[in-house]
Amino acid sequence: MDEMQSLIQEISAKIEAARRQLLEASIDAAQKKKQLQMLRAVQQEWQWRIECYRRTCNDLRSAEEGKQLPFPLEHYERQKEKEERILRRIANLFP
Repeated sequence: MDEMQSLIQEISAKIEAARRQLLEASIDAAQKKKQLQMLRAVQQEWQWRIECYRRTCNDLRSAEEGKQLPFPLEHYERQKEKEERILRRIANLFP
């Protein structure tokens, strides 16, 4: 979990730095607008996946505490692994 938290913070900072860099870049306005739109889409997907990951982690924690959940524990474990894979894929866009 700490590794994922570090990755989330690092990539969130890189996305924001890329946004600032694009805003300051002296490129054609149409090109800048298009690149900013693409970056915004990536940022929205990133934020959505972070939310999904955190919800899944909370569900897992609740299940481990003995709370009744609508799906078996394995469902939440698979979901967490899936969200981690997706977050890592998005992170690979920002070396």
